[in-house]
Amino acid sequence: MEELTPFEQFLGLLGYLKIGTSVEIPWLGIILLVTSCVLLILLYRLISRKISMEISRHGESPNFYNTIKFFLRVIILIVIVILTVVFLRINHEYVLIISGIFVTAITFASMKSINNFIVGIYLSITRPFSIGDYVDINGVEGIITEININHIHIKHRDASSSILPNMACLGAKIENFTISTNWYSRHISELNQAIENNSMQLAKKESSQLRLLNQKLREERNEMVSILKEVKAVQESFIKRKEAEEKEKQELKEEKRKERAKRKTDKINERAIDIFGTKVVKDDGKEKVKKAIQNKAKPVKSFDLPIRSIYTEEEKIVRYTFRVDLARDPKHNDQLLTQLCEEWTDEFEVTPRWYICEVGSMITYEIVILTPDPYDIIHFYDEFLEDLYQAMYSKN
Repeated sequence: MEELTPFEQFLGLLGYLKIGTSVEIPWLGIILLVTSCVLLILLYRLISRKISMEISRHGESPNFYNTIKFFLRVIILIVIVILTVVFLRINHEYVLIISGIFVTAITFASMKSINNFIVGIYLSITRPFSIGDYVDINGVEGIITEININHIHIKHRDASSSILPNMACLGAKIENFTISTNWYSRHISELNQAIENNSMQLAKKESSQLRLLNQKLREERNEMVSILKEVKAVQESFIKRKEAEEKEKQELKEEKRKERAKRKTDKINERAIDIFGTKVVKDDGKEKVKKAIQNKAKPVKSFDLPIRSIYTEEEKIVRYTFRVDLARDPKHNDQLLTQLCEEWTDEFEVTPRWYICEVGSMITYEIVILTPDPYDIIHFYDEFLEDLYQAMYSKN
């Protein structure tokens, strides 16, 4: 008989659960294992909640939170396996054999999951998109509502959703319509540099081609400046909304605090009346304070500003582009497209733009919709197209 170590002797204090003739599991080991598992689960939830709060406070991407949660689960699972071996006194030879068989079976059965996991890590490092972005991944178009280590969730324009494995993103054509609001500032700087270089070449040598290029660059620069002004106005609106919402939250907290204080005061006075026959806490001046608050100028309320989804961010804007073919009537098309884009300014907060791409038997126009909220594409795209074609063909 093998000599037991002090720890094994300790585990055997409450006796053993016998399974067959050769397997003995210490009762104290079972109790310690169950207790450890419960504590680990509680610790996991506590750490997850703490990480979630920190990520929300610092404005980090939810993708980061999902990745950390996954690795936490893996670590806890490994710890539970080790504790099971230690507390239940499982023979190490059996552990190695069972682990080898188990790992081999799992590897063959979950090759796709492992591939998705590896690609998921790659996506979390490269970050070609994040939650709330409006994307087109190999023809699958919509808003990314969830990203985890195995797959991503996409909400489509028809309100349906689909789950796309991470492997589908590897080598796929990914078009992300959500851009940083700083993109326009950078593009304007690049155009200014190009105009300056072109002007220097014109000063050295007169050329109609260079002059035409210079004119086009200036027109594009002016267009970008105009768009940037609207984008900044959207940013200001977003900041005002956040400030208004924060102020409303603080006001609500203050109202609840006053309510609690009033209830407490009323209870004290009720007791005082019963005992002394009079109130001990006076509420003189409450009406004056109430009137002063009512007469105070009303602040901007969040509901006075455009309603936006949770995917709206101050530093991001959706630049959604698509093409339409219209009859060869440039003057008529220009007038109607300009009018239509101006009519849709209120919905998107930024006036949509249009550009001529190709001229053949038809004229191909590129329509650019700019909006701070990706849900605007889902809600208004079909209506925008309907208005476009109604405007075009009602005149013909």
